[in-house]
Amino acid sequence: MKKLLWIFGICSLLAAHLQAQSILLPIGSGPFAVELSQDATLAFADNTQFTTVISNVGDAPTHIALNPVNNTALVTSPTNDGIFIAQLGFINYLPFAVDTDAFRSNLGITNISSAEANVQIELRDSDGNLLASGATKIPARGLKQLNTVNRLLLNAETVTNTTGAVRITSDQPFSSFISVIDNSSNDPGLQVGRNTGFARLLINSATNTETGEVLATKEGIFIEQNGFFISDDIFAEMGIESNFGPLEIESPNLQPLIGVALIGSSNGTSGFMEAVPIQ
Repeated sequence: MKKLLWIFGICSLLAAHLQAQSILLPIGSGPFAVELSQDATLAFADNTQFTTVISNVGDAPTHIALNPVNNTALVTSPTNDGIFIAQLGFINYLPFAVDTDAFRSNLGITNISSAEANVQIELRDSDGNLLASGATKIPARGLKQLNTVNRLLLNAETVTNTTGAVRITSDQPFSSFISVIDNSSNDPGLQVGRNTGFARLLINSATNTETGEVLATKEGIFIEQNGFFISDDIFAEMGIESNFGPLEIESPNLQPLIGVALIGSSNGTSGFMEAVPIQ
């Protein structure tokens, strides 16, 4: 069995050693306040901007608060003598999207709200650079499936030989999934989109050991913001081809990650094992 591993960096860097550093997030001029939601996503306030651009929040806002129940932000504006209520965007991350001679990916997005959803889709490379983007509308309670999504976003008619990660934003709550389909067998493996990540992850796997012994460690991996690390066979890369066991993933500088392993066989069948958070 072969283990194909993806680790996707939602916010910043996965580092081999803890480093004291600051990260500049450009959000416009004169920011006045910052707030953390329950899933540790950020919202900023200045004259016009949050993490996504939202206009008409008044002049010189001074404070911000988030309501996680309906995903809105409350912004105080003393110069306007009022409190503005702004709808924040909804987001999903999917760790892979593949288009090669061997595999293709289909993307599915379900609008779970009672209003039409305006959706933005980004395809990014391993360094977090934007490869392509697109937009679509999904009817209330509707589903849209985008087949061979890499080709669709890149506006290509033939194989693009691209492997990327997907970031989806919407003005309405939604859920998403993506597949890796073996082109020879049409066997699909499905992965659900996630709206947040965790600094410590565990990929469960059947094991032939009971001691909990650490078989191997791989360090020195750096993942850029919205980038990813991929290994075609992580066990072989770590020099433990003849062993099996759970795989632990940790970000020493506590940046949120999502991860998934595709376990496949030589006859074209496969299945995903998603990394779960370790609290």
